[in-house]
Amino acid sequence: MNTLLRIIRSPAAIFASGSYAAIVLNLLQGVLFMRILGPEQYGVWLSLLLLFRYGQHIHLGANQSVLRQLPLLKGKGDLEGVATYAANGRGMIALASVGWMVIGAFLIPVFYPAVKLGAAVLVFVTAMEMWWQQGIAEYKTQHRFGAVASMISARAALNFALLPLVLWLDLDGAYLRWVLLMILMLAWTWGRNPVGGGIRFEGSTFGRIIRDGGPILAVGLVFTVQVGLDQTLIFLGLGDQALGRYGVAALLMTIMLVIPSAVGQTAYPRMLEQFGRDGDVSALHPAVLRRTWIVTAASAVIAVVGVLALPFVVKWIMPAYAPGITAAQWLLPGGVFLAASVPSSDFFMAVEKRFLHLKISLVAVTVQLIAGLVVLRSGGDIEGIAATTTASFAIYALLLVTGATRHARGSR
Repeated sequence: MNTLLRIIRSPAAIFASGSYAAIVLNLLQGVLFMRILGPEQYGVWLSLLLLFRYGQHIHLGANQSVLRQLPLLKGKGDLEGVATYAANGRGMIALASVGWMVIGAFLIPVFYPAVKLGAAVLVFVTAMEMWWQQGIAEYKTQHRFGAVASMISARAALNFALLPLVLWLDLDGAYLRWVLLMILMLAWTWGRNPVGGGIRFEGSTFGRIIRDGGPILAVGLVFTVQVGLDQTLIFLGLGDQALGRYGVAALLMTIMLVIPSAVGQTAYPRMLEQFGRDGDVSALHPAVLRRTWIVTAASAVIAVVGVLALPFVVKWIMPAYAPGITAAQWLLPGGVFLAASVPSSDFFMAVEKRFLHLKISLVAVTVQLIAGLVVLRSGGDIEGIAATTTASFAIYALLLVTGATRHARGSR
């Protein structure tokens, strides 16, 4: 009984509860959102989301470095260093936000001439998202997972509550909804920040942040490319309408990554603290393998249910998206492989094997890009892109899990 209570009260369980509540709400609002817009407008929306997807990485590693260094500094007992480092991380976010606005001004007329307003809003929202993620990272380093779970579930609830704006104003309502949502979430997150320290602009600390977080950011950026490359290829090679048909697959991939994300985001700070105390690589790996099996099994169950139920559910709830069912079924196994890779990815980051991780990631994304281009050049459609994406995710997971295991064994 005591063991059960410990599990229920554990940070992972608390964080997961908020994540699961967010899953349900995001799934419901996602389905309604897709129904309201229809495949054509939803395709435009997905193309705009590419700005949001890639723009979040413009901060040169501030988020990743704070998430990594604050637990290490805390583990060493350097509480003053925690506040100073966090303050400089915020300074980098401030500079990155301005830089992203400038970059966005050049991207919009080139890639989004027909939807300039929407693209401008997405650029602005992306800058706000960087600030929110930085705040969330600081909460995690202080093990405030209950607060993070509340924020995640509240964000999903607010997103759902603001859905009538989309019903009344279509895409314009979608833009307005996101801006309002981010204003509310930023006020909440930074109004109760647990670290403190203000904002600093110290060149030496900036250099340290870039050296530490830059390689992690590079890995994160490549991962973002992996997850979004299928949609990018479809947008550039097949257009908005094809991307709209791919909407069901895109929604499912987001859902598939929630479980490994919930597990990893609670385990990663503690892994860093442990590594900061004793530096023992091999001691970390058994837990990594255990989490790998857990997330793989959970994701596989979801994938099997999805493959079987998808045709009936989509034709019943979103019949306009029925042409994308087969592509979604092809992509679901890829979600399992991608979920299985996350614990080993966190392990590589914790033990400072970022460049090895980056090499593995680049191999997998290169395979994915070449295969996707072959599909497009040969006249393939979204089903072919989904199948090659799943294959590349399988390669990525195999290389990452094998590499992490070998490194752990070699360190003994």
